[in-house]
Amino acid sequence: MKILKILLSAFFLIGLLTYSCFLVNVDRIKKTFLLIAQDAYLKHNMLRVNVGIKGDDLKTTRILILTGTVLSEDLKEKAHLIALSIDGVTDVENNLKIQNRDKGFNFKRLKPKNRKIKSHLR
Repeated sequence: MKILKILLSAFFLIGLLTYSCFLVNVDRIKKTFLLIAQDAYLKHNMLRVNVGIKGDDLKTTRILILTGTVLSEDLKEKAHLIALSIDGVTDVENNLKIQNRDKGFNFKRLKPKNRKIKSHLR
């Protein structure tokens, strides 16, 4: 009976130690994971893509959540594929919005300032 109590206490302490180690390291692991994902989008010049991770603490997953805006459906799909190519990602929630370009923008209203350019080639 005494050995059973010792074994149960040992398993309880091992579980408690594992739980506390996970809680201490989960933020560091999550931040590293996000930095890797953000770096992947910087390399592809996709500056308007924001990356998050689904879940907190013990419910943290390896599912990336993409938010922000892109200019086309192709770029939205490219962002999705970039996320899936990151080591450790199991799934992607692609919440990117496609930004419509304003086709009615009038460039004629933009007038350059009338400045005289001095030529240094004389």
